[in-house]
Amino acid sequence: MQDLTAEHLLRIEVSSHPCDSRLGRQFDGRITSRDLTTVFANGSGVRRGMHSGNFLWSTAAGIVQGRMSGMTNEGTQGEPAFTTVRNAAIGV
Repeated sequence: MQDLTAEHLLRIEVSSHPCDSRLGRQFDGRITSRDLTTVFANGSGVRRGMHSGNFLWSTAAGIVQGRMSGMTNEGTQGEPAFTTVRNAAIGV
C-alpha cells in the first residue's frame, strides 16, 4: 500500500493569557509554516505518520526561524500514557 502525503499551510495566531507576565506577552504574534508536510502510513490519514516543516514566528520581541518535526496520530491526546497503546492501530 502506498503512503499518503499531505501538504499544509499553517497560520497560528499566538496570544498571551491574562495571567501571563509582561515578558510573556512579548511572544504574542503569528507562527507560519508554508511547507509543513505529513506522510501517513498505509495511505490513510487516521494512521500514524511523520510531519516536518520550517516555521517563522513573528512577535513583538523579534522573529524566530526554526524547523519542527514529529509523529502524527501517536496517541498523546488519548487517555493516560499507560492506556494509549490501544490507540496505535488507527485514529487517536
